[in-house]
Amino acid sequence: MKKIFTVLIFLSLIFIILESYMDNTIKIKSVMSEEIVSNTYSDYDLIFDKEILNLSNFKLKLALFTSYQYQIKRIYFDYNYNKDLNKKEYFSFIGNNLNEGIDNLREQYYLINNNKLITDNYIKIRKIRIYTVDKAIEIFKDKYPKVKVDRIN
Repeated sequence: MKKIFTVLIFLSLIFIILESYMDNTIKIKSVMSEEIVSNTYSDYDLIFDKEILNLSNFKLKLALFTSYQYQIKRIYFDYNYNKDLNKKEYFSFIGNNLNEGIDNLREQYYLINNNKLITDNYIKIRKIRIYTVDKAIEIFKDKYPKVKVDRIN
C-alpha cells in the first residue's frame, strides 16, 4: 500500500511540474505574438492640414523615424505649389535618407518661381506616404497630435 501511495504522489508531482511547464510556454508564446503584432509594417499617410510642414522643417519633424526602419514613398505638395513643381502632385522619395531625399527634390525641381529661387518654407507639404512600423507611428502621433494619420490598406 505504501508503494502505491508513493507512486501516486510521484506521478502527481510529475503532473504538476508538466502542467507548470506548459503554462510557462503558453505565456512565452503569447508575449512573442504581441511583440510581432506591434512590429508590423504598413503604409501610412501623414496629413499635415493642421500642422505646418515645409522643406525647412521636414527633417526635424520626421527625424524620429530614423530610429526605426522606414521608407518615405511620396511627398504630396500643397495644391497651390503644383504649378511651381512642374504640375506634379507628389514627389517620389527614393531611399530612406532624409538629407539626400530633400536635396534630390531641390535639384530635380530647381524650385524657381518667377525667376526667383523659392525658399524652403514657401513649399508647403500637405501629406507624406511612409512605410514604417506601427510603433513609430504611435510615437509620432503622440509627438504631433494635430497630424492626421491614415493607415493605407
